[in-house]
Amino acid sequence: MIWLAVLLLSGIFGWYGAGWYAPAMIGVLVGLVIAVDGIAANEFTSATFSRLAIVIASSFFVWGASRALRRYLTTAG
Repeated sequence: MIWLAVLLLSGIFGWYGAGWYAPAMIGVLVGLVIAVDGIAANEFTSATFSRLAIVIASSFFVWGASRALRRYLTTAG
């Protein structure tokens, strides 16, 4: 469920033209949630760390893709 929220928020912020700080903040907040959850359950492993990296990378990817789509759809051609 957290993946869907991250991708949705990144896409929305990218579409509205937010700067690079929007997906960075989303990634940091989601990373904190995943890290705290892993530490609280005593299960902070390399798999948790790789999941954090994938969440942050996908956040930037969706943000960039939505910005590119917005530029493509709003330019007169």
